[in-house]
Amino acid sequence: MGTPLPAQRSHRSSGHGRPSKKIASHAVSVQRGGWYITRTPLEPYGVMTLSRIPPLEFSDHELSTEKLCLRTTFRLDDGQVCDIFNLHLTSNMQAGSEEQRVYQLRTLASLRDPTRLLVVCGDFNSAQPKLPHCELLCDVWASLQPDNDGYTFNVSTNHLAAKTSRRQLSCRYDRVLCGAGVAASS
Repeated sequence: MGTPLPAQRSHRSSGHGRPSKKIASHAVSVQRGGWYITRTPLEPYGVMTLSRIPPLEFSDHELSTEKLCLRTTFRLDDGQVCDIFNLHLTSNMQAGSEEQRVYQLRTLASLRDPTRLLVVCGDFNSAQPKLPHCELLCDVWASLQPDNDGYTFNVSTNHLAAKTSRRQLSCRYDRVLCGAGVAASS
């Protein structure tokens, strides 16, 4: 077993526009093998952040029913503080998925601390090149690999993707986006 780190407190919205209430975070962080593993509950849709840097704080936030994002905060070598939001948005397999993702991204935008550097990563479950409420963020892959589609859901090379895809289209659902002040480099 690893060494558990103390959980922080988080603010959650109800997922239906009701005011947030302060409750104990369900996120956990442990140190194992030189890595800090910070995660939300893994069911039904958990997310995890791995890091060599110990987190300052971490918390989970409800984006909508059954969808959490994990905020992990780090102090960088230059003293700046960076929030990394790791998420898994609603898939296209559910009715109203596009509206749900817009709501989830709007909720995420409301959690941002403008005094901190920002990275948003995870499974966005959207093939749109520009995501709502993320217009000011830089897509790291597109910035570093402008001539490479970078499919993370590829029906020609992934048999499970081919079996489960309704439209048989390859796309890049998984992304890393960063705010101003975060440099993307290969």
